[in-house]
Amino acid sequence: MVLFGLMMLSLLEVKSKFGAEFRRFELDRKNPIKFDDFHKLIEDLHGLQNIAFHITYLDKDGELLSINNDTIIEHMLRVYSGLLRIFVQRKGESYQYATDSLKKRKKISDQISSLIHPSSDKNTHSPQRNIEVQPDFRLVSSIIDVEILPVSYRRVKLHRYKESKPLGFYIRDGVAIKYGPNGVE
Repeated sequence: MVLFGLMMLSLLEVKSKFGAEFRRFELDRKNPIKFDDFHKLIEDLHGLQNIAFHITYLDKDGELLSINNDTIIEHMLRVYSGLLRIFVQRKGESYQYATDSLKKRKKISDQISSLIHPSSDKNTHSPQRNIEVQPDFRLVSSIIDVEILPVSYRRVKLHRYKESKPLGFYIRDGVAIKYGPNGVE
């Protein structure tokens, strides 16, 4: 019985979801799997040959995080003790469906708190926006000399798409005036 318990501690139970399809498998904590092998395993389990996809997991705080390197897999194997939930999506799809159960729980807790504190208005949430995976984005701007310059002297460097000419402007507090085709806005 003790040997079975030790064997169970060395295995991490994983539940992966692709669309409406669920698969369960185990990962060995003692022999960490490499990202390429993990990607291939998911590809074979869900039959995703010749389909571009990305893999995310639900961390303990309910955040959906990307799995894209060996370090993240090693961290998951080291930290998780229960069931690890993995979501597989085609590239370009949003993460919205993966967190629906968390939203339901949050709505229930909001309803309970509104019964306890009727004066607080929590129904003024902005609409949910679909956010793509970070590697699908390109760098648009960056703040120059963040650690060196005081806030009033910081500049922003704009990165043009497929050009090497940098643009820059100063960040300042106050009113911004835009000149457009219809005059001052």
